[in-house]
Amino acid sequence: MGIPQHYSLEIPTRCLRLLDLTRRSVTDDTEERFGGPLTTTMMLALATPMISLPYERIYKHVGLDGSEGYADDRTLNTPFAEKLDAEINKAALKENRYFGALGWSFMKDVKVFNIAKRLPDDLADRLSTNEAANHAQAMSLAQFIACIRNALAHGGIMYLDENGRSSEGTAATLLFVSAKQRWPDPVFDEKKRKCISARPITESLRLLRIPEAEFRTFLEGWVEWLNDLGVLEDFRRS
Repeated sequence: MGIPQHYSLEIPTRCLRLLDLTRRSVTDDTEERFGGPLTTTMMLALATPMISLPYERIYKHVGLDGSEGYADDRTLNTPFAEKLDAEINKAALKENRYFGALGWSFMKDVKVFNIAKRLPDDLADRLSTNEAANHAQAMSLAQFIACIRNALAHGGIMYLDENGRSSEGTAATLLFVSAKQRWPDPVFDEKKRKCISARPITESLRLLRIPEAEFRTFLEGWVEWLNDLGVLEDFRRS
């Protein structure tokens, strides 16, 4: 395998290719202990680097004070990094022609609950409303990407059934859960004679829902979007 020269822009394309190559073998594996093919697991495993690498290695570094990060792809091609940053910051999700029109639903400022347990029925009902769909369309692209990235990075994923509910059925819907947190000021420990950083307080949750099949379409659109920005093609020519 060739060594990627630009991780955050080449790995998403490679991961999408892996999804295509493994689709049949994963779909044909119907081992009973998993309740069906591991298509959802495979897709989320590959989605993590597809989303997190461009976000972490380009977007989060743009606009810094000139210092170079330890994993900073921005420095490989600064004009294109700035172009990606501008694209993310200028628009709402609904304005993105690659994946904005998919069946997203969004809720913010949700009371904290333990996602290891079932999704409360009232939240499942609210996520199925036109209001939740409209809220998703109005999201900034930056907030949208951050929600998915944070959920993938911190384990904030819920598998739901075709009705968007927790059940014993087949996974058909994905819920990405990210936290809105507040960092309290450090406190001085008299015994240890040093400042202790307090743990972050989770104030509320953000919920972003999508049918599983449409999330696959999103991943295809995500890679196409990166390519159509001219980043990959032009970088290879540079």
